[in-house]
Amino acid sequence: MKYEGEYLSGKKNGKGKEYNSKGQLIFEGNYFDGKIHDGLIKKYSDDDKLIFEGKLNNGNGSVKKYSQYQEGIIEFEGEYINNKEWNGKIKECNEKGDIIMEGEYKYGKFTGKKKEKNKNDELIENEYLNGKIWKGVGKEHYDNGKLKYEGEYSNGKYYNGKAYNSSNNEIYEIKDGVGLPENFDKDEYKYEGEYLNGEKNGKGKLYHKNDKLKFEGEFFFGEKNRQGKEYNEKGELIFEGFIYNNKMWNGKGKSEYKIGTIYEGEFINGEKVGKGKEYYASGNKLKFEGEYLNDQRYKGKRYDKNGNLTFEGEYRNLEYSIKKFKGKKTKYSFNNQLKFEGELLYFKPHGKCKEYEGEILSFDGEYFYGKKHGLGKEYNYNNGKIRFMGEYLFDRIWKGKQFKYDYDTKELKSEYEILYGKENGKCVKYYKGGKIRFEGEYLNGKKWNGKGFTPKGKLLYEIKNFIGTISEKYDFNGNLINNEDT
Repeated sequence: MKYEGEYLSGKKNGKGKEYNSKGQLIFEGNYFDGKIHDGLIKKYSDDDKLIFEGKLNNGNGSVKKYSQYQEGIIEFEGEYINNKEWNGKIKECNEKGDIIMEGEYKYGKFTGKKKEKNKNDELIENEYLNGKIWKGVGKEHYDNGKLKYEGEYSNGKYYNGKAYNSSNNEIYEIKDGVGLPENFDKDEYKYEGEYLNGEKNGKGKLYHKNDKLKFEGEFFFGEKNRQGKEYNEKGELIFEGFIYNNKMWNGKGKSEYKIGTIYEGEFINGEKVGKGKEYYASGNKLKFEGEYLNDQRYKGKRYDKNGNLTFEGEYRNLEYSIKKFKGKKTKYSFNNQLKFEGELLYFKPHGKCKEYEGEILSFDGEYFYGKKHGLGKEYNYNNGKIRFMGEYLFDRIWKGKQFKYDYDTKELKSEYEILYGKENGKCVKYYKGGKIRFEGEYLNGKKWNGKGFTPKGKLLYEIKNFIGTISEKYDFNGNLINNEDT
């Protein structure tokens, strides 16, 4: 690897570029504390084909992935969240160049057609909806790896096949959707609450098989999200706080891991942080007590299964001291230019913070353990104007108003209302010079109702409930084009 750029205290900090051993540019952007922070990333195959490119900020942004088997095929184009496909189109090829997967990701879940091998090693095509088989043949397993169901699906439900109870190995034969008792396994729970498009969405409750409350809180697209409470089968509260995609995220609670360890303590962004304890699988013998940092033990006492102390002290795989940074307000500058000022919690921005690009304020708002979360404002780095104001959800623009500007002229190109991370609500698009190009409403990221105009102000088209005919299209500069409206 070859690096060209700025350093601070012996670490990469500021603007820089990296090249691979063949001289190909693989990153250009900003570094912080020796690590890539944001910029353009590229990846190549062994035969020098470009297979990935994207603009990412801490694993979030827009990307393109190219097939290494079939030239010209874009395997994924869309949005990444936490380095994973979140929203966008996907098309995957095998070594022969055959398309084996085609569809789209919505909120991290696949919807579309996917070719998979059945138990006879035959290639079959299944339809997926929100990450689950909707029509086709497939398998499901429990978290411990045991088989849960094998057979056909119809409209997302078991249709013809066998289901297995996880606790007593009972086998249920299902024919034409009949033969499966309600809550046939201990991992399936009774639900009561709100739905949207057939999925749990809104406020709801889950119950254990013994009818005791298991969870009470909010759901989003079928998964537990936002505020909630978790209870064990005895009805005891084991977690209260913020939940993200079924995972204990922010709060105090108790979690059991597959390796046979029970953790009891604090969670921040899904990680063990702060004071906590670990127990052996039985739940009554202490394994570790102390402090955690970045989901790892930081310092404390470790015990064997007989209760004997086997270690006491600080774990050396962590670089800094907790006390040095906890709750501390700090400023970071580079080349005499202020880059960051705000509060830190365990080395990460937490609380009210400000970020700067050059001499211009780029962000002013709230962080939660390293991620933008809460109210905030983003500013355009080349003109200082607001480009978003509103609410963030773990680094994702969630609710508010967004503004886009032309890079060269710095003129306003569009303004949107954002809800649930997408364009939802009023929208106005402009031509160069300020004349209206489109005015109306968006729904789930698409034009819903509104009118489009020519550069001279003449009505060009009208859309009602997504339906409308666009005979001509113009770009921001007023030039007639034939491709998608931008």
